[in-house]
Amino acid sequence: MESTDDFLVVAPLGDLADTLSREVFLCHAKFPDWPISLMLIKQEEEVYCYLNVCPHARHPLNLGDHQFLSKEKDGILCRSHGARFKVDSGVCFLGPCVGQVLSRLNTIVRNGFILVSRIDFERVAQEVFF
Repeated sequence: MESTDDFLVVAPLGDLADTLSREVFLCHAKFPDWPISLMLIKQEEEVYCYLNVCPHARHPLNLGDHQFLSKEKDGILCRSHGARFKVDSGVCFLGPCVGQVLSRLNTIVRNGFILVSRIDFERVAQEVFF
């Protein structure tokens, strides 16, 4: 089992109770003035976290606050081009980037809080800043 030190707290689990999705921001130690947008998605009892960047156009997927899911709530929707991604894998199955994958961060829930892997966050920061 990984220690809690290997993870970063991003949000209370209760934040996903009504919306099932939420945008959160984390700051990298080297770039504290440039927060990185992540999306949290709750599906059944699982919580998934992805970098909030469309692999097709490299911009955020949501156009409104915390709105990431399709109307049917069965996929992540890119609000610009209509691409749809599987919640559990981040794989695009419809739209201009079919087969491409969202950048996923390993997620755990502990004591009512959602935590993401520190190593995965470092990897995502590399994608954003370099």
